[in-house]
Amino acid sequence: DDYKQYCLVFGPGDWSSAFHVAVPGPGKGGGQYDLFQLNQWMHPDNPDIDLIGEQNMELSERAVHFASDVVGNSYFWDPLHFKEKGKHIVFVWRYNREINAIANSFWGFVTGVCLGDQGKSVISDFSPRRVFAAWRPT
Repeated sequence: DDYKQYCLVFGPGDWSSAFHVAVPGPGKGGGQYDLFQLNQWMHPDNPDIDLIGEQNMELSERAVHFASDVVGNSYFWDPLHFKEKGKHIVFVWRYNREINAIANSFWGFVTGVCLGDQGKSVISDFSPRRVFAAWRPT
């Protein structure tokens, strides 16, 4: 699995100062960088979030959110949608409730969206900086 490899090599952090990637258990105060906390926040039972809408309730219950960005979009995979074993299609859940497939794998998300020009499709003024900043607890 490419996400598992990513977690072991990079850990939580930011790509191009715009995309925040979460990993399992980075520690107290991880917030958007903690996979568990990010998924709790994005869960449809959270009364503070209004991204779901009735038509996407089933999907929102299955979604595994692993990243967010500076404009409020969330990135996730649906365990039922994959290209090949271990390579899940990545979706973007836009702050306006629109959902679109954006990459064919996690590495496709990192290279095409976070580091490439495809990032402009989700953040209009995005300019890839091709830099990673690791999250460190304070």
